[in-house]
Amino acid sequence: MRLGEYADLQPGQTVLDAGCGFGDQDRLWLEKFSPQKIFALNITASQLKVATKRHPLPALEWVCGAATNVPLKDDHVDRVLALEGRKKTMREKRVTSRGVEVA
Repeated sequence: MRLGEYADLQPGQTVLDAGCGFGDQDRLWLEKFSPQKIFALNITASQLKVATKRHPLPALEWVCGAATNVPLKDDHVDRVLALEGRKKTMREKRVTSRGVEVA
């Protein structure tokens, strides 16, 4: 939860969770901060399969891919959160709105 506070998540934002695991934090961030959409990215398809069953929410979009090559358009999200692998994700700042740091 602290990461969401640190990143200053706000209602209506679009968020990328790079390395979402099973997505438990994404559900919590949706409940507490009300972003419009969270793109939950994970390179491990088996974890995404579990996550989609565990958290079938319309505001969560599950994306299979690597944090070093995010399959989203440039300037597509307002915030990037990465519980693990922050340094690798920093290379993909192109997907964030201008001036946004990776948390």
